[in-house]
Amino acid sequence: MDYSALLKRSWDVVWNNKWLILLGFLVVLGSGGSGGGSNFRSSGNFGDFGNANGNFTPPDFGNDNFIPRDFGGFPGFDEQTLNQFLTFGVPIIIAVLCLLFAVAIAFSVIGRIASGGLIAGVDQIEMGVESSFGKAWGAGWQKGWRLIGIGLLAALPGLVFLIVALAMIVPIIGVATNLREAEAAFAGGGIILVLIGLGCLTALVSVPLAALRALADRAALLEDTGVFASYGRAWEVLKENFGQAFLLFLIQLGAQIALGVILFLPSIILTLCCIFIPVLWAVGGLIQAYFSTMWTLAWRQWTNREGASGEPAVVDPSPAPAV
Repeated sequence: MDYSALLKRSWDVVWNNKWLILLGFLVVLGSGGSGGGSNFRSSGNFGDFGNANGNFTPPDFGNDNFIPRDFGGFPGFDEQTLNQFLTFGVPIIIAVLCLLFAVAIAFSVIGRIASGGLIAGVDQIEMGVESSFGKAWGAGWQKGWRLIGIGLLAALPGLVFLIVALAMIVPIIGVATNLREAEAAFAGGGIILVLIGLGCLTALVSVPLAALRALADRAALLEDTGVFASYGRAWEVLKENFGQAFLLFLIQLGAQIALGVILFLPSIILTLCCIFIPVLWAVGGLIQAYFSTMWTLAWRQWTNREGASGEPAVVDPSPAPAV
């Protein structure tokens, strides 16, 4: 594989078809992201963070009454307030969480369809077929359920770990009367060690599945395979071209690290200037579209998928031997 030709062709395809950047942005949007911070003052059992003499008194986490049942350690928080919170506050919180969950699911679906659109759009371009945002999106939409299934299968280990972790943690929190009891339960039962072990096991399974998912998406879009068959086809292609795929992964990893270093400070500046946030979106979409195009072109070469000229889209430019 001529990696320099592959990387150059990937850039040419994206730059000459800038609607791919919009699809890339939708993929980034669907992958999600969060951040934030908080500022607080408190007193009582939580420690004095601003007393008159300016000294800091740390909270007494070892106190059995750190979280008292009569709520006496929380100023203005009595049983009546708790009842009002349970009556009105909890339903509101649940409704907001359900809404956020629904929005997150919607964005994830959009991201998966856009991911399929990126693959289909690049393939159409390489086949010499006229393509556009609408045509590429339509191709991703047609395989939407298949793409969602492929994504869910890759996310399954993480979901199982989350369910198991909640099943182990929630009962302890529910029966503990204070922080010391909760700490003792976690330490005595070895819960933390178990969760760490399960987390490592989950990572060992999730990372290869995530790598195979990228190839399985291309099998589904370009070879019309089902969910499980797409993973089978992805594994088959990866085994035959493992060395090239691994080197391509290292190239992408190195490029992402370099871009992260280069764009770190500009990203902070642009984020603080809110009017420039769309610039960050465009950059993120460009990067996503470029790497997706790179893997699609590599897949086409590995599977000998022919273009409009009857030749693989990315070929070794060295001259052919004389006949």
